[in-house]
Amino acid sequence: MAANCFALVNGRRLRMTKLDNCGRPVPGPCSTVVSKGWITATLSGEIDEGEEIERKNAAGELCVSRPPCPIQKWTTVEIEFCLVDPDLFAMMNPKWKLLKNAAGDAIGVAMGRDFSCDAGFALEIWTDVEGEDLCENPDAEGAWGYILLPWMSNGYLSGDVAVANDAITFTFSAKTRVKAKWGAGPYDVQLDSVSGDPGPLFEAVEDWEDHRIMVVDVAPPEAEGGCQEL
Repeated sequence: MAANCFALVNGRRLRMTKLDNCGRPVPGPCSTVVSKGWITATLSGEIDEGEEIERKNAAGELCVSRPPCPIQKWTTVEIEFCLVDPDLFAMMNPKWKLLKNAAGDAIGVAMGRDFSCDAGFALEIWTDVEGEDLCENPDAEGAWGYILLPWMSNGYLSGDVAVANDAITFTFSAKTRVKAKWGAGPYDVQLDSVSGDPGPLFEAVEDWEDHRIMVVDVAPPEAEGGCQEL
């Protein structure tokens, strides 16, 4: 078995999917949003460095020295948006309220001070990819980098909103959780190894996973304004 080495280049798509309190996708008419209206998505690991074990003998010489074993507590994801998609913004924190006009169209989001620490969303990001021949399978639709964060919560507006003679951007942050019930996912992201048809993840997400980075051979979804049915 060979390993495909690759480099991720540019961001192409971003998809959010509504999750319930157990980290399961929520089927419904407004449960997923696909966007390309973002500028950056930054993943930052939050690490507990642990405590070093050290003892000296009576002569002041080092007797025992053991370095700490760090533990990753979670990953914070910060996303800067250049387009306002009310459905997408509202999905990041179920405590927020989607605002609509008289025709029932989403026109904004009301943001309070409360966090939702249980229900949340899954985040998928597609990028271009450079590397070895990643399209050896004749059925491959192409090759894309794929970053999956299967359970995120605690969405909040984290960056400054500067209103000036310039484009106004909005930055939101959220944190990952483990034990998501994403499984193989509800979407087609990889070709099935037997039929060659698009299908869900070949290897389902396990309880311990915080996020994963990989290459996929099914094209990312097209961006659409507003939420879509799952």
